[in-house]
Amino acid sequence: MDRDFTVLSMCRGRSVLHLGATDAPFHAEKAQRGGLLHQKVSEVAAGVLGVDIDRRAIEFLRTRHGIANILHADLAKPVAALAGRSFGVVLCCDIIEHVENASALLMNC
Repeated sequence: MDRDFTVLSMCRGRSVLHLGATDAPFHAEKAQRGGLLHQKVSEVAAGVLGVDIDRRAIEFLRTRHGIANILHADLAKPVAALAGRSFGVVLCCDIIEHVENASALLMNC
């Protein structure tokens, strides 16, 4: 199974919240070749908002690649900027194994 094909199929035409959107520490190389999942989702989704904890990766992607739809937040805590918003798809593809408090992350989702 091709993970990206499956994820993109689920996201096509929908509003997407992408958790762990920078894919740090691989963001620079992947963004250069258009290989970030966030870039791919942005091409097919009706709208996408990324969230990530890595400020440097967010800034790098914004300044070097024009990716301005990723906000900084610790997903183990409630994210005020997301209050009252709804999404058709919540992607949590590459971060669950890196989060200290996975149960808090899932509760916040």
